[in-house]
Amino acid sequence: MQSDRLFAILFAVLLANEITAGFYRDFYEWWYWVSKPMLLGSILVYFVYQARNFPHPLRRWLLVGFFFSWMGDIFLMFQKDETYFLLGLAAFLLAHVAYILAFRLWVYDNLEIPLLKRHPWMVFVLMLYGYGFFNILEPGLGQMKVPVIAYMAVILIMVIMALNRQKKVSRQGFFWVITGALFFMLSDSILAYNKFLESIAYSGVWIMLTYGVAQFSIMYGGLLELRRIGRGG
Repeated sequence: MQSDRLFAILFAVLLANEITAGFYRDFYEWWYWVSKPMLLGSILVYFVYQARNFPHPLRRWLLVGFFFSWMGDIFLMFQKDETYFLLGLAAFLLAHVAYILAFRLWVYDNLEIPLLKRHPWMVFVLMLYGYGFFNILEPGLGQMKVPVIAYMAVILIMVIMALNRQKKVSRQGFFWVITGALFFMLSDSILAYNKFLESIAYSGVWIMLTYGVAQFSIMYGGLLELRRIGRGG
């Protein structure tokens, strides 16, 4: 759709604007305060408008996910304060729970065996990644061990649920959502490594770039599925 292409361009501009504002935060802090909430704000507004005629549970849970992601973005603007970092972590954890509930909704009630029943080794690979990454982070976690374990478990389940949609949704819908889920995991991994272990050069760029791709991909994949449902499959 033409509107999707136009929004993709607008979102890319907003993402570039937010990344640039992060570079100049020390000089133009107001720019950062304005640009950060606009990113997920634009996703929320566009999704609400485009999905307004599709009263399906997928719409509801994605909206909840985008809303808590928006709240998480706002809280993490104050992440130098540990309390706000925890609030941001909690908001994103709730966002991932909402995405999990959205991704369990299959469009096609066909005879295809779910992906993870066919290839259970994929779960093992993801769990191995989570275990290995936690061991890397552990020396720097301190009192944050339990919240980080909880968050890592939820985001891994979110990726697993996104994977399990294969052949239960359209190819395009699956591609966009699993792309979003994997980029979300990558973004959070960069953020955690940068915060708890050691600084990464241009970490703000990599975190926001992968995060922006993640949220846009999940939103667009969800819209594709809602439109398909609206057309009767």
